[in-house]
Amino acid sequence: PSALAILKPPGWEVDSTGGADGRLLLSMFMQKVCARDVFPLVHLLEFGYGFLHRLDVPSSGLILVGTTFEGLYSLRAQLSSHQLAREYVALCHGLARP
Repeated sequence: PSALAILKPPGWEVDSTGGADGRLLLSMFMQKVCARDVFPLVHLLEFGYGFLHRLDVPSSGLILVGTTFEGLYSLRAQLSSHQLAREYVALCHGLARP
């Protein structure tokens, strides 16, 4: 596939600038499961490891990743032409103080 949707768990960082410092990095996971010769883009820092967007570390959700240049640029074109939409859901437990 030229693009993937990855479920990012809470606590993991969607890094596109490099540097580990002991953090849980989604790029490192992708590089372990995606061979460089088959999915070259997830190994290239200069292209943000193929990530189309980010989520805050405490959040979970789907992350779109281009695994090839064709896949990344197709995703970018869809996002800029509003063919892709984002929808956020917040779940709360208990009552909020007024």
